[in-house]
Amino acid sequence: MVETIASERKVHLIDMGIRCGVHWTVLIQALADRQDYQPIELLKITAIVSKDIEEIGTRLANFAKTLNLPFSFKSIILSDMKDAKEELFETEEGEAIIIYASYVLRTMIPTPDYLENLMRVMRNLNPTIKQYDEDRIRLETICGDAIRNIVAEEGEERTIRCVPLYVWKAYFGRFGMVEIGISESSFKQASLVLQKFDCRSCCILHKNGKCLVVGWKGTPIHSLSVWGFC
Repeated sequence: MVETIASERKVHLIDMGIRCGVHWTVLIQALADRQDYQPIELLKITAIVSKDIEEIGTRLANFAKTLNLPFSFKSIILSDMKDAKEELFETEEGEAIIIYASYVLRTMIPTPDYLENLMRVMRNLNPTIKQYDEDRIRLETICGDAIRNIVAEEGEERTIRCVPLYVWKAYFGRFGMVEIGISESSFKQASLVLQKFDCRSCCILHKNGKCLVVGWKGTPIHSLSVWGFC
């Protein structure tokens, strides 16, 4: 992600499920430390949430302030993704738009009309990149919730459904999206993180085309891919 926006002066990050937001401290640090390009004018984060998260915005703003990085934060409260509209995001000319969708899309598989609406909204926002992430940091919590939902729930209560990676790739292709390769430095960084865990011998990283896949004893469980619109 950082490589893609390395020279941008204004960056607008749209997070479709920010949770605690701590993962964006890495991006803030990287943008504050960049040396080969002009300083960034503004990093703006817009978070889609189901409840008020003012403290998360305050925490990120305070961190950015310590690094002298111009920063703004806005949360949009949506009880349902079917209500997502382009005008809610208040994009401006000259912004490099990034859309980060961590775990959100797979929860919408049972409601394809909602998913179609969200994809149209994202396409109309014309992002520089869109990142679809199965985040390893929250692996235990998310997998536990997902397994419980898949095993114990039926009908409308069954909100988690998993589909193979090639299905997502074909689906994104319908909206004119093309996959952007993950840099070798990002792949090496992920490998270094993996080495810190005792279970590293059971966990493997590999590339599926341009996508990074995390596997457990040979079974793929998470993926990270970056996309752009044609």
